[in-house]
Amino acid sequence: MKNSIKVLVLLLALALILAAGCAQSEDDTETPEPGGENGNEVIGDDNEDNGNEVVGDGNGNGENEAPSDEVKQDSGTYLGQIDGHTIEIRISGVPEEKDPRAFQLSGKVQEEFESYGFETGDQVKFKYTVQEHGQVSTMTIIEIEKIQNC
Repeated sequence: MKNSIKVLVLLLALALILAAGCAQSEDDTETPEPGGENGNEVIGDDNEDNGNEVVGDGNGNGENEAPSDEVKQDSGTYLGQIDGHTIEIRISGVPEEKDPRAFQLSGKVQEEFESYGFETGDQVKFKYTVQEHGQVSTMTIIEIEKIQNC
């Protein structure tokens, strides 16, 4: 009888400790880590001069863009196709711990992608949009071309 009471008290104490440890206070706000939940991260910030060129004027008047999407331009090394609508590029000038990046292909680029004839290691120049979805950013390539080395 004494042993069963001790076990019961021990189990209750353990349950209280677990409940207190799992509870989150109301003022506890987490700062999201760069990269979001799927590893995608916005490359560049409009307030910093990091070599990314903004093609749109910020008012939705850029080329091939939805009204709220900003068009950016960058270059890098094509690493390969992940699936039918996603490719991987190592961005030029970005530290290796933040690279490579996965980019979605727009419908137009996806339809024409095979005709581009990219091979792993090709240097490419591309324009893309960044769409924010909470903590996750989707980067979609709207134009891409191979850089010819002279």
